[in-house]
Amino acid sequence: MALDTVYGEQRRQLFQIDAGDLDRQILTKARQGIYSSFSFRSMDDKLQQRYFRPLQRNYQLVDEIRQSINFLPLNLKAPLQPQGLEGYDLIFCRNVSIYFDPQTRQMIHQRFYDVLNENGILLLGSSETLGNDLGVFELVEEHGHYYFIKGEAYRPASSQAMSWSSLYSVSTTASQAGNVPAGDPQPAAQATPNTSTSTLLNLPPLDQIRQLVQEGEREKATELLDKHLSLQSQPVAVGVLLLKSWLLLNQRAFYEAEGLLDQVLHEDPWSVDGLLLKGLNAKWQQRLQEACDWFRKVTYTCPECWPAHYYLAETYRAQERDSAAIKAYQVVRRILSDDQHAADGMLWVPLPLPRGDILFLSERHLLKLRQNSQLSDKGEG
Repeated sequence: MALDTVYGEQRRQLFQIDAGDLDRQILTKARQGIYSSFSFRSMDDKLQQRYFRPLQRNYQLVDEIRQSINFLPLNLKAPLQPQGLEGYDLIFCRNVSIYFDPQTRQMIHQRFYDVLNENGILLLGSSETLGNDLGVFELVEEHGHYYFIKGEAYRPASSQAMSWSSLYSVSTTASQAGNVPAGDPQPAAQATPNTSTSTLLNLPPLDQIRQLVQEGEREKATELLDKHLSLQSQPVAVGVLLLKSWLLLNQRAFYEAEGLLDQVLHEDPWSVDGLLLKGLNAKWQQRLQEACDWFRKVTYTCPECWPAHYYLAETYRAQERDSAAIKAYQVVRRILSDDQHAADGMLWVPLPLPRGDILFLSERHLLKLRQNSQLSDKGEG
């Protein structure tokens, strides 16, 4: 529809669109192009009238658009080129990577790379992108949007994206210097204070302090963290800064927490804990749009971080952005329904979010939001 709006009939000569799925029933449904009224909640009325026709209680995409798309069975785990799929300028692949392990995702990325033209673009779902920077494509950023490129032509001049591959090379160099076997990049948040200095001051390991925080022993944890922060002869571990920031946020000491979190993100721009706490700092001060931006960065970086999806949903709901809130709650429900013990992606901050309670709240909010949406549709009718 977008191409037709811009190019009109020329689009048939200029563009070819292939759409694939492993499920043949899904392909049949896609070919029919039938949508309920709920699908048009954010679509301009003029576009709906131009490209859709009423069909009983639903709407069907017009033939000239629907029939110009080539639907085909597609197994991403099988080679693509023998199927005649090659020479693409742009590939969209949403809500697929969550079903595969990193090795399989990397293999699929390589197959996408092979069938793209010399200069091409790969677009994933917004919550999948940063977590899928696997070293095959170059990750770039433009006006807050992240995508992958092959070649030089589509690299934005202002891109601020940092590739995991660059982090990997730094980590590998550091591990080799310390005679540590090189492997996956180790986040800066896993660094620990100088052992000998900490031992002289009788400071327990950071994981023990984290346990104190989790158990509500905040005064004791604060005392130990302050001792760590007083060790001026060495860099402060990111874990110390994160735990201290979390305690400050719970005391509503927002300004002090902000300063520590800025230090964290200076050391580790992709710290899931740091990004999430920045979002909570903004949310608890009612800076809701800023909070959304931080939580979205977490979901880019770590799609499985269900606390970020939950807080994003809560923030959308506070802004009365119901459709966005529904999508975010659905992600929480999917993650926690599939695995009651799903990891939250956090390295240091022990957020007091029982999985069962969060799943229950997400389902309750989903039900209420959908009821409100149905009432709104009836009112408009």
